[in-house]
Amino acid sequence: TEAIREGFVPVKILVTGLQGGHSGLNIHEGRGNAIKLLNRLLWNLRKEVDFQLGEMDGGNKHNAIPRECDAIIFVASNQVETVREFAARYAEIYKEEYKFVEKDVRIEVSTDGFTAPSAAFTTGLRDKLLDMLYAMPHGVMAMSLAVPGLVETSTNLAVLKTQDDKISVLTSQRSSITSRLDEICEMVYAVGTLVDAEIRQGNGYPAWQPNPDSRVLQTAKAVHKELFGTEPEVKAIHAGLETGIIGAKFPGMDMISFGPTILGAHSPDERVHIPAVEKFWKFLTAMLATLAK
Repeated sequence: TEAIREGFVPVKILVTGLQGGHSGLNIHEGRGNAIKLLNRLLWNLRKEVDFQLGEMDGGNKHNAIPRECDAIIFVASNQVETVREFAARYAEIYKEEYKFVEKDVRIEVSTDGFTAPSAAFTTGLRDKLLDMLYAMPHGVMAMSLAVPGLVETSTNLAVLKTQDDKISVLTSQRSSITSRLDEICEMVYAVGTLVDAEIRQGNGYPAWQPNPDSRVLQTAKAVHKELFGTEPEVKAIHAGLETGIIGAKFPGMDMISFGPTILGAHSPDERVHIPAVEKFWKFLTAMLATLAK
């Protein structure tokens, strides 16, 4: 870190108003990533304004698309208005780019009402961070060739946190094909190495490929029709499921996944459709009774 330059004052920039959502189920909808949007603004701001970066924080879960991200920067007092105008310009850019999916996106700039850090990151570290975040992939990387309309591989730039003199970045990758999952993880790893980042990788969710010929699936379809009088709508989803973990430990096990209807997963709007819970329970007990015969 380095000392705050003489005559520089703190300014907080916040990207907010985004939907967020599940990093698997909603990743194909083109929703805005607050970390990406704020970073893009700062990456370009440094061309026009000399600023120090004090802190930058956004997102809070590895499996959620970031809804908000804020940064505290330090600029010369006569540059504050320039920052406001620059942010307003990008707010209009984002409103135009995301007008079909993020109607409430906005950028707020303030000079008070927050606690500014006592030091700033060096210019070198600031530039490495902004470059890395700009280059970091986010979103759909490949669509499934087996199931039309299904996302096969994606990555989520999920969390950005400042703690003392360090900045941590958390990303999350998904794929129904193990080799493609390895590829996107390697791609993210490579971006980190370009800026000499310390990188740690977890195990995550194993891939689980859809099997339309599953015998359990055929049984489930027959039970559903007998119980409710209609054919069930069978879907493959781009999300981490317990079946992936079980399948990795017991290769070849025939499995399906089902449950009550959940809306707005991993967002403040997350909710369950209550009538679907009773229907799910009836279906589950009927399935178990059939399989036990």
